Amino acid sequence: MPKFAKRANDFGNQVAPEYWFHNVWYAFWESLTPEGPDLYIDERMDAALAYMSAEQWGDWVYTTRKFDPEYRQRFYL
Repeated sequence: MPKFAKRANDFGNQVAPEYWFHNVWYAFWESLTPEGPDLYIDERMDAALAYMSAEQWGDWVYTTRKFDPEYRQRFYL
């Protein structure tokens, strides 16, 4: 069986991060009820802090919520 060199963009069974973000994550995030993003984040915070710092968690929350109009209004962004 021939061996093939892995390409730089070979994600194995995973799809490219941009595809996943735009076609899976964003669709999920937009489907949440108005209180859904806060609940999603609150329910996952403890588990996430087991493997990332509080600063990394805050950065993730900001990156995830920064385009959310309600979040922007709440925090004057």
